[in-house]
Amino acid sequence: MKPGRYWKRRELSARELERLELQRRALELRRQGLNYHDIARELNIDTRTAYRIVQEALTRWIAEPAEDVRLLELQRLDALLAALWDKAIAGDLAAVDRVLRIMERRAKLLGLDQIEIVNTDLGYAVLKLIQKLPPLESGQVIDGDYRTLPAPEDEDGGGSGESSGDLDEDA
Repeated sequence: MKPGRYWKRRELSARELERLELQRRALELRRQGLNYHDIARELNIDTRTAYRIVQEALTRWIAEPAEDVRLLELQRLDALLAALWDKAIAGDLAAVDRVLRIMERRAKLLGLDQIEIVNTDLGYAVLKLIQKLPPLESGQVIDGDYRTLPAPEDEDGGGSGESSGDLDEDA
């Protein structure tokens, strides 16, 4: 919560009041299902301005209050956690259970459970790309070494006995 947000009031200028009314009207039109072009036409403003005004209104009247509520809930959870912590550390199983539930709730509020771990290891990326390749036919790869490939087999199933050669001369 921003300091002074609720208890320090000041007079709004006529221009600020006009802007708030425009935001309210634009948000109401958007809520009714109008697109930004229609909102702009209805309010006699540019389409980009209509978009910007709706976004500002959403931030001011929805996102900021939601963040304030989230902070308040986190403060409450922190107070509960502090009150139970010593009992939980001392081995009170009921307190341990409550502490864990409070920690789970905090993690949910903070979005910690939604973190997706992305592996940036190059080897992993290469492996994933190789897995997307079509499978090789049996016998095309010897001991996982892609440098040495056997010669193609004859029609009768017998090989010519010759290798297609080493692709890496030094190997």
